[in-house]
Amino acid sequence: MLQDKDLKLIKDKKIRNLYQTIYSHLKHIEQLHTVEDLNAYNTLFKAYKNGYTSNHKLFKALLKEHLANPYIYIDWFQVFITSKIDYLNRPKLKQLDDLLKYCELQSSFGYLFLITDTLAKHHVSFINLISRIDILSYILIHDLNLDKNNLPYYPQNLILDFGIEYAMDGSLMKNEKYIALWEYIHFKIQGFIKELDTTLIQFQAHEVTLITFYIENIDSKLKQKRRDLMDYLKTL
Repeated sequence: MLQDKDLKLIKDKKIRNLYQTIYSHLKHIEQLHTVEDLNAYNTLFKAYKNGYTSNHKLFKALLKEHLANPYIYIDWFQVFITSKIDYLNRPKLKQLDDLLKYCELQSSFGYLFLITDTLAKHHVSFINLISRIDILSYILIHDLNLDKNNLPYYPQNLILDFGIEYAMDGSLMKNEKYIALWEYIHFKIQGFIKELDTTLIQFQAHEVTLITFYIENIDSKLKQKRRDLMDYLKTL
């Protein structure tokens, strides 16, 4: 997840303030874990769009930035909320394509650019790459916890194709088959990163700075996780 301090990489104060405000909303949505809480927040957004600004400090800040940056596309907030509700109601993903769509609809980092990028409607496919890298990496790093908490992670078809086994407690068994699946997803991420590298010229300088930093940080964490898995594999 992007950290607030990471936004200090953006030197233009006006742009940084906009990003901080938008990302605060996205992070708040990300941290809501019940349908009731998400619906309540969605109601606040509907009211905001109809001209009523909640006393909630996040909405006061949003109004200020929205007036200063009328081009931002705030409808994406509600797409994030409604899709999150949908996935809470059906956490199991069947196929790889379902997983990729999940990534595109659940990446707060991706939504940051969908909302703030002045050319977002022309950059959707590029931003989807960012979202895929973001969420697939999160799954690889936190897969066992996601499985334990019944949250979306590996598609059921891939679990079957790789012959993934379960322990007596119902959790994924960390063995050669599990690591093969992990490596498969990791290979997909590396391909998306290479594809993204060729599109960065389409973005503004401050966007490139933030995207590059974020992707490099993700890549570093994945390499460490892979080293740990390879060391673990030697013990089997």
